[in-house]
Amino acid sequence: MVLERSQQLTQHPQAHYINNRTMEVFRGLPGLADQVAACSPPLEQWRRFVYCEAMAAGLLLGEVNHFPGQTTAQDPAVSPEPVTHLSQHRLLPLLLQQAQRLSAAHGGCADIRFGSAVTAVSNVEFPHQLPALHAQAASQQHTAAAAAAAAGDAAGWQTARRGSADGGSGAQQLVRCSYLVAADGAHSGIR
Repeated sequence: MVLERSQQLTQHPQAHYINNRTMEVFRGLPGLADQVAACSPPLEQWRRFVYCEAMAAGLLLGEVNHFPGQTTAQDPAVSPEPVTHLSQHRLLPLLLQQAQRLSAAHGGCADIRFGSAVTAVSNVEFPHQLPALHAQAASQQHTAAAAAAAAGDAAGWQTARRGSADGGSGAQQLVRCSYLVAADGAHSGIR
């Protein structure tokens, strides 16, 4: 289950640099590294950072070539995969499509919920204590799915409460899980 506080994928350019290790991880997902590489601009379009007073006809203050002496973004001495440049608003749809494809191939196991926020987390120290993930949905439609996700062996489960991302009146739900990954950024209230 993925809980995303935003109502949809971002439409604005954000983080853009994808390092070697991330591309190696992407290589482990069928076709993803190739898709990312195909969507990325050629190295010549992003190898330099230029510092200037204005975008058009401004005084050039400095320039840094991040790949001196290289003709490609790949350095086999470092990794079998190159670094690349693909803004997050272009990468996220590829990741979502990959998750949906993998879910379909495994019986629909992925549950990705937009407009949902984790509002509290607890940890189980003893198997007989059931931790809970408390969350609130933007709508009631996910109640049954959350109940289904909460079923199963509780030994070592993490819990969190899930709720509406806007603090609205969506249903509060308890989700139990074996693992909890907080990937909600630098201002995370969960980590």
